[in-house]
Amino acid sequence: MSNTNLEVAYTILQQLGGARRLSLMTGARDFLGDGKSLTFRIGKNPRGANKVRVTLDPSDTYTVEVFKIRGGTVKALGSASDVYAEALVRNVESLTGLYLTL
Repeated sequence: MSNTNLEVAYTILQQLGGARRLSLMTGARDFLGDGKSLTFRIGKNPRGANKVRVTLDPSDTYTVEVFKIRGGTVKALGSASDVYAEALVRNVESLTGLYLTL
């Protein structure tokens, strides 16, 4: 996989505050990026979510999806579409119940 394939995932990660801040604030780990999205696990939170996926849409906005995965069961807990970069942190916070900034 070349670096250009991970540019979108890296940009999403930077817009969320970077890997270190995201890990400290939410317990994020197991980052997985591809050509159009970033997926990561999060720690305990009020909504019971344990996986977040942020996908870049063709309209240059994002779709944020939050899941609870346990065993072989995947349950979608919420999503937000047409999210601009400026509102990305706010949407992740509202969908997970965790704060990404102090």
